[in-house]
Amino acid sequence: MLTDRTRRLELGKMLLDVSKYVFTIVVIGGLAFGRLDDWVVAFGIIFFCAIMTLGVLILPEEEKWE
Repeated sequence: MLTDRTRRLELGKMLLDVSKYVFTIVVIGGLAFGRLDDWVVAFGIIFFCAIMTLGVLILPEEEKWE
């Protein structure tokens, strides 16, 4: 049975991965191909920051700075 710490660790890692995917697809893709509007890139940056912050806050304290 998984402990609460393990669940928080896995959820935090998953959210950090999702934020990296959002950054890669929306921001870098939009800037590289130039097909996306500026507001889509701005929304991607805001979404990236929000998901990354949430992922860091969910991580257990001893795992944050390893």
